[in-house]
Amino acid sequence: MDPIVNELINFRDLQTFVTENEGSLIELTKRYYAMLGNDLGFKCESPFNATINGCSFGLDIAWFDETNLEVAFEFEFGNLEELLAGIAKLILSNANHSVLVTSSKARIADLNSIVDLAGRLSPYAQNLLIMDLSEERYVLL
Repeated sequence: MDPIVNELINFRDLQTFVTENEGSLIELTKRYYAMLGNDLGFKCESPFNATINGCSFGLDIAWFDETNLEVAFEFEFGNLEELLAGIAKLILSNANHSVLVTSSKARIADLNSIVDLAGRLSPYAQNLLIMDLSEERYVLL
């Protein structure tokens, strides 16, 4: 498995960070992944505003290696419309790795339903890592 993906799916270290710090799960998770990116030698921006082919949008976190967008993150815990918008932004970002972070407790949809939805966007959803924080599960498309 890709070394970056191995770092991203390390739920044990994420859980340790969340329990050792104060704040909401979403904000602590964002802080963890921004710090992880820096620790791995990436330049991190959170949030990151992008314009690609005349389309402007924001990503929750972006990891850069030199000038290339290596990893793009979207955290979606709202409704289905926001989830779809998050997936669209990840696809538009054309990052080497795209990460959609959600939780089955948010009641948007369960992990399998999100994977099915994103899979329908194939081949555009390649290298999409979908993570369910509450179940500590992931799927890599």
